[in-house]
Amino acid sequence: MLADFAWRNADRLTWTTVTDELLARLRILNGRDIDLVADATRAANRLCDALLAVSPVLERAVGERLMSTPGLRAALATWPTPTALRTAGKARVRTLISRRSKRTAATLTAQIWAALGAQTVTVVAESTWGETIGDLAADLDRIIAVRQRLEADIEEAFLEHPLGKVLNSMCGFGPRTGARTLAEIGNPTRV
Repeated sequence: MLADFAWRNADRLTWTTVTDELLARLRILNGRDIDLVADATRAANRLCDALLAVSPVLERAVGERLMSTPGLRAALATWPTPTALRTAGKARVRTLISRRSKRTAATLTAQIWAALGAQTVTVVAESTWGETIGDLAADLDRIIAVRQRLEADIEEAFLEHPLGKVLNSMCGFGPRTGARTLAEIGNPTRV
């Protein structure tokens, strides 16, 4: 669509000046963001696998929410096994989840408790699995926090680019997608 417009309206285009510094910044920030997405996906998948080994019912109840629910990640980092969750108690778990995920705390706690009630077996080496689950939940939480902080830097660099505001006004182009597009295009005046 953009290329078609440029081809048909070549006489109306005004080329902008883009510094190598800005293009390098966009490429670096985009590369870091892509790496963080891969790291978060890998950590979430490993966390789901570990939860599955300890409690398939619990993993089924919470697995899809690991990336989007910070309160859940905090609860799993604090009480990573079914035994630890039961020992903590429903009220403490709900309180911790609500600190970071207020809207979903009651529903999520009820689902966790239903999953805990459905499991009657304690898995061998549960405490060792718990160490792994706690570490993975904390790692995933850290990766997501870094990516959220990086988002502000990406948006700032994206809007510094002369075409940033143009892309931002188009449907489907937010700061991350627009910054990736501009990093790939580079300097539009190059021959």
